[in-house]
Amino acid sequence: MSADASGRERVRLAALALTICVAARAHAGAWTRDAGHGYVATGWSRIAATSVFGADYQTAPIPVYEQNAWNLYGEVGLVSRWLTATVESTLVRDNAQAGEHTTGMGDWRFGAWSGVVVKPVRLSLGATVTVPLGSPTPRDAAPGKLAVGSGEFAIDVRAAFGWSWNGSRRWPLRHYFVAEAGFWRREIFSDAFVYRAEVGVQLPWKVVDRVWLIGRLIGVESFVGRSRATSNPTGLDDGFTVLAPGVEGVARIWRGLAVGAGFETALRARAVAAGKQLHATVSWQW
Repeated sequence: MSADASGRERVRLAALALTICVAARAHAGAWTRDAGHGYVATGWSRIAATSVFGADYQTAPIPVYEQNAWNLYGEVGLVSRWLTATVESTLVRDNAQAGEHTTGMGDWRFGAWSGVVVKPVRLSLGATVTVPLGSPTPRDAAPGKLAVGSGEFAIDVRAAFGWSWNGSRRWPLRHYFVAEAGFWRREIFSDAFVYRAEVGVQLPWKVVDRVWLIGRLIGVESFVGRSRATSNPTGLDDGFTVLAPGVEGVARIWRGLAVGAGFETALRARAVAAGKQLHATVSWQW
């Protein structure tokens, strides 16, 4: 390969890495950051439901429940490949049901990811600690009020696998694929198995090449028994379990500025509202 061709290939791969990072949402995962490079996103999410998933995975009617949240996520590379630090928070969460509102800051989560393998695929290991700054919690919420924080320290450890395809003459579409699995160790409530799969598709032509279309599957499987699982719609109480597919579109507006919107909906769940989660995000990376 000539020096010019090699240089063009490096630029092409760097551009792909950039767009994959833009497509990522609230998660460092398989692609860690180079030192000094970072990403920050803020956005709104909403759930509205008239039923809740109970301890038996069946839905039961409830008074209209609405949840709105303003979220923040950020990550920065401290040591290229080896250390990316993350922070995530629900800055404001409002729960409303039967005429009662509970508004407050949610929990904060601090994490670190390290790239174990970078070629030909990506494999990273990460750990995230939950600091229970949100109040009220499921244990101290007044009658008629709903929690905005979990009230417990927790840690989840994960392994994340990533693969990308930059297109070819026969198949010009660009893709990335991510698969994750881990263990969520909780202080008060039952531990859980956590997992996620995601695939992104980008068309290689001008204008539309600014957009990634993403399909994902998010899962949490609590180890709690049926007798202890709750029917709390907030998703913050014991027994929280979910299997939720979703879709999202992310568009790069200018340089590192991007916007995204999408939703997830639960196919199987416990201790969470039975309604779609809608979300919209604005992000910047450097």
